[in-house]
Amino acid sequence: MQKIYNSREIAEMEAQLVAERTDWEDASELIAHKGIAVCNRLKQDFYASRRAVIFAGPNEKGALAIRVGTSLVGMQYDVEVLLLNPKGELPEEVVAERDAFAEVSSHLTEVTSNAFSLPEIAPQDLLIDGIQGYELLPSLNNVTKYLNQVKAIKVALEMPSGMSDEMQGPIDYTKILKADTTYTFYSPKLLMLLPENEPYVGQWRVLYPSFYSAKSTSNATYMYFGTQEMEQVLPTRQRFSNKYDYGRDLLIAGSKGMMGAAVLAGKAAMTSGAGHLTVHVPSEQGAILQIALPEALVREDASEESFSSVGYPLSNYTTIAVGPGLGRSTESLLGLEQLLENYTQPMVLDADALYLLAQEDGRLLERLPKGSILTPHVGEFDRLFGPSRNSYERLELARREAARLGIYILLKGAYTATATPMGQVVFTMSGNPGLATAGTGDVLTGIVLALLGQRVPQLEACAAAAFIHGFAAESYSSDYCELSLTAGRLIEYLPVAFKRFTSNSSNTLFR
Repeated sequence: MQKIYNSREIAEMEAQLVAERTDWEDASELIAHKGIAVCNRLKQDFYASRRAVIFAGPNEKGALAIRVGTSLVGMQYDVEVLLLNPKGELPEEVVAERDAFAEVSSHLTEVTSNAFSLPEIAPQDLLIDGIQGYELLPSLNNVTKYLNQVKAIKVALEMPSGMSDEMQGPIDYTKILKADTTYTFYSPKLLMLLPENEPYVGQWRVLYPSFYSAKSTSNATYMYFGTQEMEQVLPTRQRFSNKYDYGRDLLIAGSKGMMGAAVLAGKAAMTSGAGHLTVHVPSEQGAILQIALPEALVREDASEESFSSVGYPLSNYTTIAVGPGLGRSTESLLGLEQLLENYTQPMVLDADALYLLAQEDGRLLERLPKGSILTPHVGEFDRLFGPSRNSYERLELARREAARLGIYILLKGAYTATATPMGQVVFTMSGNPGLATAGTGDVLTGIVLALLGQRVPQLEACAAAAFIHGFAAESYSSDYCELSLTAGRLIEYLPVAFKRFTSNSSNTLFR
């Protein structure tokens, strides 16, 4: 897992780096490396734009912005810099970058009052936001508000001006610059992963200066799971193995009129490597599963229309998932209670099972086996644990509840987040809005079930399932488009995702 750094941690890390690099004269070397990374990305993202207007603040971020301007002049850009210095004081690094820019261009204006003339800015120009760094200067807020009215391509460095990752108390969004793109360093910032900040952060990119190499960690509060981690998670199949080596899984799902959810979850589990799958369905609905999913064994409930009980031993099952299309009847509530009394191993609960857990003041939550996985979307989470004022507050609540109950909470969203019993949160970096369609949550449940059956640990199973789920959606969209994605087509693209992240050893014996 990769750590999600906050501003304080980055400042400490960079100060230590500068102190340890004996080949660097001072902090200007750090700024130079970061400036090169920004310019290289600008060339790729906005190759048609050849004019940049840079707003630099009297701080570290302003120094970086001016360095970017110096580099762009060398790349034959038309560059104009406004250095905002209302207090008439500049730190050494800003003075150094200002003087260096003056050697290559005369188009720098140092502003020492709140009244000044803004340059003309065209819609195709790059407006580079380097006003505020980790510090907030209230005297510059009017500039930020004005720039929000300017039509240009707005690129924020580190984070949009006016925004801070010290998310204590309400955020005044009227003082934040609305960026089209934000370039940040080392890792995404937590605030970039929260939906209410998207209009201000825009599309974001993580830049890695040449001196930096990402290091995996397991002890941070907030982390993210990406391609590097995905390549190390999936188990390797042994030649002398059988179906029971890859899970004896039980899926309790479906009710009259909602059998599609059971089919989707079951197909996703089988496509994700489940060795032996049993699907428990209402007695009059079994034929649907026999036809739609012939690979699975079907066990029929005593009820004809919904889940009511499991009348057979559960100890032989590697893991159990319950919920997709289950129904919300009283008999299903009693059936879930019976299940929790008779199965003490970790299980996966989704969809209607989450609705049932929230009934009667959530009394069944306390009976969840330790290590179980809940897979709610935001509405289901709020029903279970109470409403939150914003996404950050919801994440903190998920951390606390996961630790209190000893469970994993896979909170679905644009950046699906898994809260762990250790009080950590791991974000998954894949997917697109095409997943916002009926049935994709059932597919995710099937993938989680299959990975657990293959004895992937819970945290890795949650993060990897969400990553594969999102990667399949991206693969489909690259061939077609986001809006046409359905849960059924998503399952068809799971093999594409698994092939990307598994080593294919078939047909190599006689080469």
